[in-house]
Amino acid sequence: MREAIVRDDLSIPASDDFIAAFGCDVEFDEQTYTELYTFVDELDQTLKMWIGTADRTFSLSVVKNETESVRVYDECLSCIRLDEDRKMILIILGKDSCTQKLEIAVWPRITASFTRMRC
Repeated sequence: MREAIVRDDLSIPASDDFIAAFGCDVEFDEQTYTELYTFVDELDQTLKMWIGTADRTFSLSVVKNETESVRVYDECLSCIRLDEDRKMILIILGKDSCTQKLEIAVWPRITASFTRMRC
């Protein structure tokens, strides 16, 4: 399992923190330094979230009935925070003056929404 990453340009909770907060599955690709987190909600909807810890990439896919309904990809992951009380993951993409904030609810139903886009 990966420890928390806290640097000037990147902040990500430890992989165990995701598992403890949301009961998700996690897989690691040792060659690409990519982590895959898989969440399933009460309606059997699946959210897959890829985090590239070496290159700061972020990708998200929401699938229901074998159809992808949401896809997000960005090459400038800045921060991930876990909000256990609201069962949400808060993601900041971008840097400096151009940022996007993505809020993902993982239980009871998966939802993803951009709540701020600032340039």
